[in-house]
Amino acid sequence: MLADTFIDGKLLDKSDLSLLHAYTLKVEDGLTDKTFSKLHFVFPQASIDTLKNTEKRIQSLSGFQPVHYDCCPSSCICYTGPYETLLKCLKCKTNQYKADGTTPWAYFLYLPIILRIRAMVANSPRARKMQYRANHQHNPTKVTDIFNSTHYSLLQESFVTVGGNELPNWFFSDPRDITLGLSTDGFGPFKHCTKTAWLIIIFNYNLPPKE
Repeated sequence: MLADTFIDGKLLDKSDLSLLHAYTLKVEDGLTDKTFSKLHFVFPQASIDTLKNTEKRIQSLSGFQPVHYDCCPSSCICYTGPYETLLKCLKCKTNQYKADGTTPWAYFLYLPIILRIRAMVANSPRARKMQYRANHQHNPTKVTDIFNSTHYSLLQESFVTVGGNELPNWFFSDPRDITLGLSTDGFGPFKHCTKTAWLIIIFNYNLPPKE
């Protein structure tokens, strides 16, 4: 028997549970879109909709809404931050929009990291794992994680500063604080190409290293 599942304090009905189970199978087992589209024929009693409608419903249930950013088709810039008000790429001079004036030549979908963190702490097993940082015991004779580093120790003795204003609390003084690390590096995806691609990886150090 399946345990009751709640989202925002509301009990999910059977149709939503069937939809979530089917989509979980697709994601975790790597089902192709074509295979997923056949599930409602194979299991006619289950409430399985089209992939497009399924993803829309899951977005609504999860609260995960991607942010749409227009980009230069040559990947010169993304129209955000200092480039938000531009209508033409500063480097290659390509217009942001096609002839209709509303359709961008290229775009990038970003899933905000705060939404992902909220989902982690809303999940009981994951939230317990997220307590790893707060429960970590420092051993000065051994380095087992970044929390044994001098930099982390110095941060714990430093006041948090936001927008030039010093706040009355130290970094990571609250056991619910989350430590994130960012790593990035560029590489040339093709042998004869002047452009590089940059991977940006964010590590959630609140989770145990094996995670």
